[in-house]
Amino acid sequence: MNMINGVLRRLNAGLEFVEKIICGSIIILLVVIVTIGIVARYILNSPLSWTNDLAMFLYLWLSFLAASLVLRTDGHYKIAIIMEKFPPKVQTAIEILADIGILVFLWIFIAASFRVFPRQMDMQETVSLKISKALHTASVTTGFILIGIQLVTNMLRRFSPGGAGKTGEGKA
Repeated sequence: MNMINGVLRRLNAGLEFVEKIICGSIIILLVVIVTIGIVARYILNSPLSWTNDLAMFLYLWLSFLAASLVLRTDGHYKIAIIMEKFPPKVQTAIEILADIGILVFLWIFIAASFRVFPRQMDMQETVSLKISKALHTASVTTGFILIGIQLVTNMLRRFSPGGAGKTGEGKA
């Protein structure tokens, strides 16, 4: 179990580093692209349709990659006032059941996206950039895979000797 935890910790550290770099880069690109779009539309009176398509595409990727990053620090919203009413063991059981429910949803969505992906590659594309809409689906699928990896890591950490009992305690 310790070897698996060590491998998962290294994997998660690498994924976290890559996710932070990609998210930071996307934010910078979004600022530049949206600024170009605003200047073109309101100052030059010549709107650029590609800025909207590209910004939407980047927002999708940012949203799902950032969701995985937030999960690493247990930063998603929870109804703490209800959870605090239960004893710690019940809280842990509820968290595990919630994680299992989320994993089931992720698995169903990821499996469905792999069936839809090939059809989107050939049929649908954005209007101005001619980018396949399959890349939109890929952002959701990639984010969900990363979230799944983090959930499994969090669950293993709960059960490992000397591991943190809650996901927010300690880093992967």
